[in-house]
Amino acid sequence: MSIVTIRKNDELCAVPALVVGIAHYEMKANPSNLKLKLDYDQVEKTDHPLQNNRAMDLYEKAGLVPDPVTSKDLDNFKRFSLTTKLKSYLHDISI
Repeated sequence: MSIVTIRKNDELCAVPALVVGIAHYEMKANPSNLKLKLDYDQVEKTDHPLQNNRAMDLYEKAGLVPDPVTSKDLDNFKRFSLTTKLKSYLHDISI
């Protein structure tokens, strides 16, 4: 198990946390893939633009505006067209 702290100057930490978690899951599922390792190393850095870009993309796919996410909003992330890996990840972390 790993713990990653998402440090933000706003209240928008839930979706970046999902982005980091997804990158971590993909890296662990494919340990020999160096591109996924590099991808995770970039995404886990709070100030890296890749984390913000992917978070905004995830908001858009879930049909949400970039606002603090409530537990009710998390259902939207389950409903949109998720890849099998993301569905598995969200199930594994019991969202």
